[in-house]
Amino acid sequence: MTILTAVLITAAAASVPQPIDKPDWIRSADYPPWDRETLEGVVEVKLLVDATGMTTGCGVTISSGNVKLDEYTCSLLMKRARFEPARGLHGKRVPGEVIQAVHWEVQRDQIGNQASIVRYNVERSGELSNCTVENHGADKEAFSCNEPLVHRITEFALGQPLERFDSVGLTLLARENGAVSEVISVPQEIAPAGAEKHVLSSALVETAANGKVVRCETISSGEGTGKALDMCSVGGPFEPVTRQFTADGREHKLIVEFSVFGVPR
Repeated sequence: MTILTAVLITAAAASVPQPIDKPDWIRSADYPPWDRETLEGVVEVKLLVDATGMTTGCGVTISSGNVKLDEYTCSLLMKRARFEPARGLHGKRVPGEVIQAVHWEVQRDQIGNQASIVRYNVERSGELSNCTVENHGADKEAFSCNEPLVHRITEFALGQPLERFDSVGLTLLARENGAVSEVISVPQEIAPAGAEKHVLSSALVETAANGKVVRCETISSGEGTGKALDMCSVGGPFEPVTRQFTADGREHKLIVEFSVFGVPR
């Protein structure tokens, strides 16, 4: 009886590891790259935390139903999840474990905070025609009807010949990256249903309260696309201080994505 009582007291005295910078563990930009349109689910995991607060193990307790998504979630948490370690008797740091859940969800019928799209019809000859530019929420249009540029980029990304497509286009999408909950969302693609889409470049952009870009960190610039498609490079569209978003008196963190799409005939 005495031994049992001692064990119960010890268990009650131990605390649970407390998360540090939890919103940064999984970000909007982490949405699984292999299936951005349909892959959804809740992954619940048990994280093992050592006495220094480092994550040393991750096991799935409730599967999303997709092994790849489960493993991907664990890999992200193993790299980023940090804790204030659990405390045992007399406040001594001890190993512990904690349950965490991540909800991966595609947000339907949204196009993000700002978006610009340039579209062309493709003639049977492969020539581009009937250019249209759409602007959603941006201060000014990010694109103009520059046929040679669009032709070069779409041919590079979508492959030749372009005449296999009914229409092609480029999109520039900026969406808020300030995650307040554990729901990680990405907007539904702006490109029409059934379109073939490739992300050419993406970046994390931070703006000051006056709308000025103060920081730009490249997430991806695309294999073989060259420095011209690195949005944060000198002379790039989001080179710090050069670009400005709508000023609303608040600082913002945005994920900016530059993509190309083609709608097959």
